[in-house]
Amino acid sequence: MKNTAYTRTPTFFKNFILHLAIAVDRAADNEQLEQSSYPINNRNAISFKTVDDIADKLYEKYQIQFSQADKDELAILFNGQIKDNEIKMEGYASDKVSRALERAIQEIGDVYMLEFNNDNFKTRLLVHVQNLYNRLVQNKYTRNLSVLNIRIKYPIIFDIAVYLASVLSNDLNIEINDDEIAFIALHIGSYLNSQREENNKIKTMIITPSYLSQQSDIEHSIQKQFGDDLNIVGIYEDGDHINSLPLPELVITTQGIEHSGNHTEIVNIREFMTNHDTALIRRAIEKIKHHNYVSFLKVKIPELIIEDFFINVDEEASKEQIMKTIANCFQQSGYVDSDYLQKLNEREQVSSTAFPSGVAIPHTMKYEAEKTGLMILKPAKQVNWGSIDVTLIIGIAVHKDDSHMFNLIFPRIIELVAEPYNINYLVGAGSRHGFMERLIELMTQDDYFPE
Repeated sequence: MKNTAYTRTPTFFKNFILHLAIAVDRAADNEQLEQSSYPINNRNAISFKTVDDIADKLYEKYQIQFSQADKDELAILFNGQIKDNEIKMEGYASDKVSRALERAIQEIGDVYMLEFNNDNFKTRLLVHVQNLYNRLVQNKYTRNLSVLNIRIKYPIIFDIAVYLASVLSNDLNIEINDDEIAFIALHIGSYLNSQREENNKIKTMIITPSYLSQQSDIEHSIQKQFGDDLNIVGIYEDGDHINSLPLPELVITTQGIEHSGNHTEIVNIREFMTNHDTALIRRAIEKIKHHNYVSFLKVKIPELIIEDFFINVDEEASKEQIMKTIANCFQQSGYVDSDYLQKLNEREQVSSTAFPSGVAIPHTMKYEAEKTGLMILKPAKQVNWGSIDVTLIIGIAVHKDDSHMFNLIFPRIIELVAEPYNINYLVGAGSRHGFMERLIELMTQDDYFPE
């Protein structure tokens, strides 16, 4: 690939490696595509030569042989990355698939309040979905051994992919399984990671003499290394200003200021910043973020898990009965509409919300509740949730305006409840208060905070 005339952006490279891995997996299972979905008149283009070279090297080293159709699909991925007029994207994707994907992207943008207006992202995803459609029409399925890992580490992104897959399934009359949904999630996650908005920055004050260029030099160094984390609200020559101004969260100083009794972190550094000074500032940032997350959870978790939403299920119950209990309780409290149960079942049909650790987290595909809440159900006996027996159920309702707040909580909960010993620890709590204490303890252990 080094000798080809295209721009190897990190996003493109990750995307190509993903699809190359899919093709390798198909070849290993002797499930190669049999027919190209796009009429190829000239395979002398740069993209085809590059893929042929990669395929030859894989065969030479690992005896993995691609079909011509698989090589054609990989070559299409280079479009938009190379200046090659011999291949055009127009005509590669069918109108049917293009319309279905455009509608699906519009829907997930509206539901999750996200912008998906990047043409490169849309093109890459369109190529993937067209290839997916071609595979399914030919009954060629691709395994994804990272499905569970993706569900646990990126639950919000997986849910977005579930919703997009449900729209595509309906419009294209195909069935998209969890393996394929996880591949779609990787596309979405890669794009969202590149578009990530800055979190609330830490208000920071710098105190150092203005001798020569010392203030500007220190400010430049801090901005260069910590610009994504810090908002410098003022630069002063001495510490007298601390008492006369609103207290910042962080003070960085060369003046040897002692720590006060408030929650402001003070970091004393040298006039010429060293690696040690950088490490001190980094530790202070992490400490502040952790403290802020603990404070946030102590307020929000009790608001989400109200008294009526902590339920001990004493009688033996089925999955269907549990789902009805969740829907009825949320509805009686004014959190959801009357069709909530139907929407829970629709989400469950696309992809199970149970995890092998013994937890189920039923929720709808859209953030459309009247209020946001978490419902905790502790059954006296295990509940069979499809192929998994669960000992803890967490029902979820989310109002769209609370999506940012909820996204600071939900992924961390998923990460924790993926471990059986955490489930046992939570289930061992005898009361709502005890459960919340244990949940916050787990969510903030090891000085955790969301990035």
